[in-house]
Parts: sequence; structure tokens; C-alpha cells
Amino acid sequence: MESPAPSLEVRKQEADVAEPFSSWGRRTEATWTAAVGSLVLVLICPVWIVGNWITLEYFDGSLSDMLSAAYSDGLPSFTHQYAPRPSMESSIGYATWLAFQATLYSLLPGPISTGQLTPAGNLLKYKTNGLLAWVVTHLLVLIAAISGILDLALIANHWEGLIIAVNVYGFLLAGFAQIKAHVAPTHPNDRKFS
Repeated sequence: MESPAPSLEVRKQEADVAEPFSSWGRRTEATWTAAVGSLVLVLICPVWIVGNWITLEYFDGSLSDMLSAAYSDGLPSFTHQYAPRPSMESSIGYATWLAFQATLYSLLPGPISTGQLTPAGNLLKYKTNGLLAWVVTHLLVLIAAISGILDLALIANHWEGLIIAVNVYGFLLAGFAQIKAHVAPTHPNDRKFS
């Protein structure tokens, strides 16, 4: 015996339940104000961090002294004189850190978890071992510090180069994600460009 077709009310309820999953992030069109706001955030955050570093490193934490120097010297001269410089040692250290954390993610055990259902209906899986990686990292740092292999002031001593390394990495990673989404998307139906 064939079951009757669902009523209009039932179909509407099913559509209401499925609709948030199939349309999240897709209900509105991007506006120029949102684009400008996003651009401002992307550009201002690194400038703000660099400005804080310059203020602390050269002006004893006095924001007004830093701004006065920037105004009197002119921005190009001020930037040339005070901006942090990249360091090969810091860049290699940061790349090593990223590789170490990726290795921990790959090798350490952990349950497989899923993220939210994507608009195209994909359920992405992730190994959830971040807490274990955190514990292993801190134990190794503690052992290395106690044995004299690692100076705990390593990050503070290389802050100038690290500011450059992490910002360059962030922009490169975002650019790679954008290019990959256009050229070789893993899930084409989940893409939304604005």
C-alpha cells in the first residue's frame, strides 16, 4: 500500500527545518559598505599591531610620542626608520613551529569530529586533538627549558621578525584559500563569492 503524499503543512515544516542549513551565509548580497569594512579590518589590524610594537619598542609605550614622531618625520621617513624588519631566523622559526603543529595534528590520536553541515550538504570531518597537542607542546617546551636547550624569552627576543612572519603568512594563507576556491575547490557547491 502506497503512503499518502505529505500535506502542504508537513512539506512547509520540512522546508523550514532544512532551509537554515541550505542557505546560511547566502541570505544577503554583499554590500559595498561590508566590503570596505572587511578591507579596513584586514589592513588596520596589522598596522595596529605594528604601531603598538613601535610604540613599545621606541617610545616607551607613549602613543602620543609615537604619533608626534610620525607626524613630524612624515609617514615614509617614520616607517623607514621604525618599522619592524623581517628576519630569516624568525621566519624559519615560525615555519618550523607551523610544521611541528601540523605534525602533531597528523600523528597524535584524537576522535574524529564533524563541523556544521555546509550549504551544499557536506559534513566535513576533523581530528579533534588540539588539547593533546597543547599538552605535548607545553611539556616539550618545559623539558627543553629545564634542560637549557630553549630560552623561554625566545619569542620576546624575536618579536620584531615574528610580527612580519605571522602577517605575511596570514596574507599568503588567505590568498591561497581564495585562489584554491576559484581554481580547484574541494566542494564547488559550497562556494560563495562576493
